[in-house]
Amino acid sequence: MSPYLSTPGVPTIVDTSGHFSKVWFLDYVIKTYGVFPVWCDIWYAGYPFLQFYPPLSYVTASAIGLLTNSALTGFYTTIGLVYVLSSWFIYLGSFYIFKSRISGIFAAVVYTFSPVVSGWVFFGAFPFIFGSALLPLMIPLLEYAMKSPSFPRIVLFSIAFSVVLLSHGSIIAFAILMIGVYWLIRSITNADHGFKRRIYSFLSSLKALMVSILLAVSFSAFYYLPFLSYQSMFFTRGGSPSASIKIPSLTHTLSLLFVKGYEN
Repeated sequence: MSPYLSTPGVPTIVDTSGHFSKVWFLDYVIKTYGVFPVWCDIWYAGYPFLQFYPPLSYVTASAIGLLTNSALTGFYTTIGLVYVLSSWFIYLGSFYIFKSRISGIFAAVVYTFSPVVSGWVFFGAFPFIFGSALLPLMIPLLEYAMKSPSFPRIVLFSIAFSVVLLSHGSIIAFAILMIGVYWLIRSITNADHGFKRRIYSFLSSLKALMVSILLAVSFSAFYYLPFLSYQSMFFTRGGSPSASIKIPSLTHTLSLLFVKGYEN
């Protein structure tokens, strides 16, 4: 991580330049014109800016860049902060689930020195790295919300989930898989005695989960409503830009997100 963050310019290949260009463009337009850009003319033949890719990582890096007066500094600082926060979140999540500081410290150390993480950084998967920071908190915060359902707890989980929704398509798929599998296993292995108690616990956790998802979707609707309205522009056929395109099924789309994310 240190050589990457201390190297002048944009040092890595693959996706780094493409992701950084969004941070730079956002920083440039805000500084020059004092407005948030809705159209970008430096890619393709122009396209609606930040409408085909979840925007939160770029907005965060640009905000830090505005504070430091350098888009590149904002980009690097965001990566560094996410790297540190990821380790901290893994510690907190492991400590909450396993009730052991040793397990939390072990998980954080393993993550910190993992070559997989630094490899993704070098590859330039900026939004993926940004969104993955919250993954370790998905199950702990879900358990926290379902264990003793209350509106503040549900809102806390919803905010974390909405951050994931606004970060990267593949991370969204991972989070949905984690949440769904954990809730299903939790419902099956519920240790409460008595049939009525089990039914009550099942319905209570389902209600908390549904309310959390609805809140998270509401928090991120400002991005997803325009995103869905542009679906017909994602692909064309027969050379006709106005061709009617059938939107793939949700199952097919989620399967693609595991590999490619939204931008492809």
